[in-house]
Amino acid sequence: MGRYIRFIACIFILFSLTAGESVARPGRSSAFKEPDALRPRINFWIDVFTRYGKHTMVFHHRDYPQIVFDVVHNHSQAEKLSEKQYARYQKKIKQDVTDRINASLSHLGKGRSPRNDFERSIVSKMAFLSGGNSKYNTAVSKKLVRVQTGIKEKFRASVMRSGRYLRTIEEIFKSYDLPLELTRLPFVESSFNYKAYSSAGAAGIWQFMPRTGRLFGLRITSAVDERRDPVTATHAAAKYLKSAYEELGSWPLALTSYNHGIYGVKKAVKLAGTKDIAKIIEHSGKRRFGFASNNFYPEFLAALEVFEHYKDYFPGVQVERTLRFDRIRLEHPFTVSHVRSQLALSSDDLKPYNYAISSRAWDSRVSLPKGYVLNVPAGHGFKAAKLRSPQVFHNSSNSVPSGDSYRVRSGDSLIRIAKNHGISVSKLKALNDLNSDRIRIGQYLVVAEKEKSSPKAMAALTSTGHYKVRSGDTLSEIASHFGTSIDDIKANNGLSSNQIRVGQSLKVNTTNQTEKTTQAKQYAANSARPKVYKVQRGDSLWTISRKFRVQLADLKRVNNLSRSHIRIGDSLVLP
Repeated sequence: MGRYIRFIACIFILFSLTAGESVARPGRSSAFKEPDALRPRINFWIDVFTRYGKHTMVFHHRDYPQIVFDVVHNHSQAEKLSEKQYARYQKKIKQDVTDRINASLSHLGKGRSPRNDFERSIVSKMAFLSGGNSKYNTAVSKKLVRVQTGIKEKFRASVMRSGRYLRTIEEIFKSYDLPLELTRLPFVESSFNYKAYSSAGAAGIWQFMPRTGRLFGLRITSAVDERRDPVTATHAAAKYLKSAYEELGSWPLALTSYNHGIYGVKKAVKLAGTKDIAKIIEHSGKRRFGFASNNFYPEFLAALEVFEHYKDYFPGVQVERTLRFDRIRLEHPFTVSHVRSQLALSSDDLKPYNYAISSRAWDSRVSLPKGYVLNVPAGHGFKAAKLRSPQVFHNSSNSVPSGDSYRVRSGDSLIRIAKNHGISVSKLKALNDLNSDRIRIGQYLVVAEKEKSSPKAMAALTSTGHYKVRSGDTLSEIASHFGTSIDDIKANNGLSSNQIRVGQSLKVNTTNQTEKTTQAKQYAANSARPKVYKVQRGDSLWTISRKFRVQLADLKRVNNLSRSHIRIGDSLVLP
C-alpha cells in the first residue's frame, strides 16, 4: 500500500508540476512542501525506512543516492551464521560488490559499450547526470559508491515508541508556536530511542552534543544528563529550532542546521547564492554539505511521509500509549535512596520515567542536584511536599550511609574529609569527579560507605520518659527507635542543632507511638494491593473504586480521566 501511495504521488508530480515547483501534502504545513527536485532522494530514504531491513545492503551513489547500483539481501546468511561470522561475511560482500561496481564504472568511463544488463542499468540510472563518460570515472576516483543498510525494523520500532511522549512533545512545541511537523525530527535523529547515545557523544531523542545541550540549558553532570529527559530536552530543542529559524529565515535551512550548524548553513547559502534548499542540495557543482547534512532534510521529509501513512507502511503496528507522569522540581540535593524512601516508590517505579539519571545516581553514589525535575508516575505528584525539607546526612562514628553526601564546612579539606570517612583522598576525588584538591564551602561531596557495625540495642526510657545518650547515638536513630521525630526531640530538649553528647539526658515523647503503629498497619494494608490494576470484563470505575476502597474521584484524577468510560485491558493506577 505504501508503494502504491508513493507511485500515485509521483504520477501527480509528473503531470502537475514544472521544474523547481513543490508539492504540499494534505494536512501538512506549507513550510514543508516537497521540492520536485528532491523527490527521487526522498523516495530513496522512504525505501530505506520501509522496504529494506537490517540484513539488506543498498549500494548507491554517494552524491545522488537515488542512483542505486545494486541491492544485496543477506537474510539466509544472517540466520545460519554466528554474529562474528556474519560480520565478516558482510565486510566481504561489501568489498566484493563495491569492486564489481567500480570495475563496471571504469569500463564505462573508457567510453566502452555496456557488456551486460548490470552495466546497461548503470548507464540508464546515471543518464540524467552531465559530464559524459567522465562521470563514471569520477564515481570511481572519488569513491562515490556507498553502502546503506536498511532500517525497516528500526523505523517500525520508532513508530511504536513515539507514542510514549509524542503528544507531550507536540504540546511543548505548540507552546513555542512551532510547526507540528518539527516534532517528527526524532525519527531521523534517534529513532525515538530515549536512551540513545551516539559514537560522537550526542544523547537523547534530540541527540544534543554536550556543548549545544549546555548552551540551551541542559544539565550534564555525573548525576544527571538532561539530554536524555524527553521533556526537558524537548524544551531545549524547541529553543534551538526557534533561534535557528530566526537566524536563517527558512524551516528547511533551520532543520539542516540541526545537523550542520547555523554558521555552516549560512556559509552554504552564501556560496550557493540562494536559500532554496533543493538547489543547494542538488547543485551540480561543488557540494556545500557532506553526505549527512545533504540528506538531512530529505530524510526528514521521508520520515514525515512514512509517519503520516505508518499504518500502510507497517500494517498492524501498535503505537504505545501516551506515558502519563507528574514532574517534581527538587528544592534541595537528594540521593535517589532518599527520594525512594520519601515517595514510597521503588527504582523500578521511577526508572521508566527518568532516563536522565545516571547509574551512579541510581546507586545513590551521587546526589540528584537541586533544581532537577524528577518524573514520577501519574498521581504521585502530590507527594512533592515530602521533598521540601533538605536531606539530613548523618555522619556517625559507626558508618556513613552508602552514597550519602557530606556538605563541606569552613576549615574542611579533602584530606580531613577522607580521614573522617575512612577512605583515601584518591577515592574521594574519583567519587566526585574532582581533578584537583580544591573544594568550596557548601559543596556536597559523595562519601564512600565504611563497613557497618551490627545494629546496637537501644537502652529503655526511664520512668520519667528520658533517654541517656550513649556512644555512637544520633538523633535520627533515637527518634526512629522510639517512634517519634527529630523535631519533637529537639523541641522537648531545647536543641538548636542535631548535635548531642554522650551521657546527655533527653526527654523523649512517645505518646504518638500507638497512632504511628496504627498508621503503619494501614499503610502495610494499602501497600499489599497492586499499584496498577488491569480492567477486566464487567468492571466499571465505580466497582473498581469499591473493590480497592478508594474514592471514585481520586481514581479518575490519578488516571487523568475526564469521563467514566474504560475498556477491557486498560491499566489503571490505584491512588
